[in-house]
Amino acid sequence: MPTNAIGNDRANQQYIRQWVRDINTVVRDFDREDRVKILRAAARPIVKASRTIAPRGNQPHYRYKRRRGRFERAARSLVSNRKRSRRKGSNEGGRKGVDKSKIAAVYYPGNLQKSLRSLVFRRSRDVFVGPKQGGPQRTEYGRTVRTADGYYAQMIYGSAAAFRARVLRPALASSRAAALKKAQEIRTKILERARQKGVAI
Repeated sequence: MPTNAIGNDRANQQYIRQWVRDINTVVRDFDREDRVKILRAAARPIVKASRTIAPRGNQPHYRYKRRRGRFERAARSLVSNRKRSRRKGSNEGGRKGVDKSKIAAVYYPGNLQKSLRSLVFRRSRDVFVGPKQGGPQRTEYGRTVRTADGYYAQMIYGSAAAFRARVLRPALASSRAAALKKAQEIRTKILERARQKGVAI
């Protein structure tokens, strides 16, 4: 299925439901550690596809210092700058004409794409794909995968649900076969290693 079939969300959800059934069969009866290993492997093709679909700016964008404002207002300022910079001939949000004394942080092109990754939470036995958010405060984001922060992802399309529908679901639908194959490969390796050690799973 082509990765640009973003609008066909009903079909995507059908593919996803079937994929979830298939992947649950693969990880059934494994403990948390091995289950997470399998699901991390399955997530790699999905992460790759989601980074391809996610929007990418062509110039840096900024989050500005606010004397009395909250972090959310600064986030809206960043998204607003991204949208203005897409207009014809607009350079607002780019390097020219920016008062550096008012800049709290700069977000480089590709920051949102690089923030997309597999996420493991302490109390969950599952692995999730989405934008990494939070972490150490920086003045620069997105030069590398490690420094990326996609905290504003849900604002790009207006809501977290819209971001899932336009980026994450198509990514899973387009990469489901590769993801399942990766999961099965790791599952086979784990079972073989256990067999060699005489351990029953």
